[in-house]
Amino acid sequence: MQLRRLTYVLTDRRLVVDAGAVWRRTRTQPLTGLDVPVVVPERGGAGTITFGPVDPRLVAAARYGAHRIKAVPLPIVLTGIAEPERVRALFAEAIGEARRKQAAGEPGDSLF
Repeated sequence: MQLRRLTYVLTDRRLVVDAGAVWRRTRTQPLTGLDVPVVVPERGGAGTITFGPVDPRLVAAARYGAHRIKAVPLPIVLTGIAEPERVRALFAEAIGEARRKQAAGEPGDSLF
């Protein structure tokens, strides 16, 4: 039995995180609402990616499946990322492009 499944999808407008094998939870975040991606190295060359400076306690809570503590939404945390610096650079580029499009007045955000 698979206990947990994570899928990360980066579109030109959003980050979508789909978690869970039995109970699925999907979180979406417009790229224009994400802070600068930050890599937290893990053993074996993988890493965790957060967006902006984040309290390590919130990262730990998000890693274990919580979505909010009291009324505070937890940050999106991407765990077990291979080649995290390369992935961080892809996110930074996508976030920058989404912000440029928004500033230029291109069509608004849609789900996908």
